[in-house]
Amino acid sequence: MAVKTVKASVANREEELSLKSGIRYAGKRAAPSRQLKTSETRSYYPVRVTAEDDSGNITTDETQTREVYETNVFPGALIHATPEGWELGFLREADLDMDLGDTNDFELIVPLTEEVKENLWYGYQIYMPGTEYGGLIEDVEVVTEENQIYLRGYTWRGLLTQKVVEPPAGKDYLTLSGELNKLLGELIGNRFGSLLVVEDTDTGVNVNNWQVDRYVTLYEAVRKLLESEGYRLEITYRQGQGLEYGTVHLQAVPIVDLSLIHISEPTRP
Repeated sequence: MAVKTVKASVANREEELSLKSGIRYAGKRAAPSRQLKTSETRSYYPVRVTAEDDSGNITTDETQTREVYETNVFPGALIHATPEGWELGFLREADLDMDLGDTNDFELIVPLTEEVKENLWYGYQIYMPGTEYGGLIEDVEVVTEENQIYLRGYTWRGLLTQKVVEPPAGKDYLTLSGELNKLLGELIGNRFGSLLVVEDTDTGVNVNNWQVDRYVTLYEAVRKLLESEGYRLEITYRQGQGLEYGTVHLQAVPIVDLSLIHISEPTRP
């Protein structure tokens, strides 16, 4: 028997998925609008996936969830700040292209004005409070013919790819033992000054004699350590209170598999 159709339902809206390769199906749909408005910037929706074979047998999976950011987070909440973190205001006329998880960088296109030239330059920050979306400007290209400025740089996650973890003097490898967030704090150290802050939340997960690969990027060291225990890196920008500067907060959180299930053809009884 062969799989006939695979459908996914989110917030009571169902759509048929398309076969991509082998037994993997995928699809896209607009995020649902949340009826109950709160101060939270994201919502979580259960996903139901059903598969039907050519004999009419149906298999259902309801273990999936989807994380959705609210529409008021994008794009109005994009803020720019000085290298120290002093907020300068919103960037409302901006075209942002940001990658998280692959190249971990961004390109921001803004109109060429005197105000922009004075308040967006090398080392300046851009961010969306309460999310991971943000980073440091490291390249500036002024295109007068287009009356635009192209600003490029690494995201907060991308900054970790620019640092290398080396073994201690006289040692072949760096070896770590302890609770996950404490080890995350040891790896981050003071490499980024006060910009990056590691949460002191106790995950309850401890590792012993974890050996870090030689001369890998900080991001790879962190990723491999956390994934070995079923955890991932969560990054959130938090605005400062009063005269305090904002900071980027990092912590280890459990991995939740949000990918669609693999549909296997049923076996004959």
